Amino acid sequence: MGALYLTLFSYFANYLIMKTESCSCGISSPAQSRVEMNQELAASEAQVFKALGHPSRIILLDALKNGERCVCELADLVPGQLPTVSRHLALLKSAGIVSDRKQGQNVYYRLTLTCVSEFIACIATKLGE
Repeated sequence: MGALYLTLFSYFANYLIMKTESCSCGISSPAQSRVEMNQELAASEAQVFKALGHPSRIILLDALKNGERCVCELADLVPGQLPTVSRHLALLKSAGIVSDRKQGQNVYYRLTLTCVSEFIACIATKLGE
């Protein structure tokens, strides 16, 4: 979730810069800042799409659409060992799609970018047509 907040903060900061910049003639010139802002936003969006780029991560996200789940439960859903599942979840977390909390020795993940589950459902519907 920290990566998502950082992205939103950067977006807002660039917006403020864009509003206060002006060229030497005194006329506001937000075009350059807008380009930089869009590049940063596009990079963050690309990170989300990259995180969705593996079938196991799609399965994990599908399981999380119904609420928080323990890593031990999620590990049973996808091929591979627990360290592989943990790496998938860490990548999803770094993209701001999921967040986690630790309770004792267990780690629980939940979906924080909820529109991702709607996006995945939309794709599944279109592919099923």
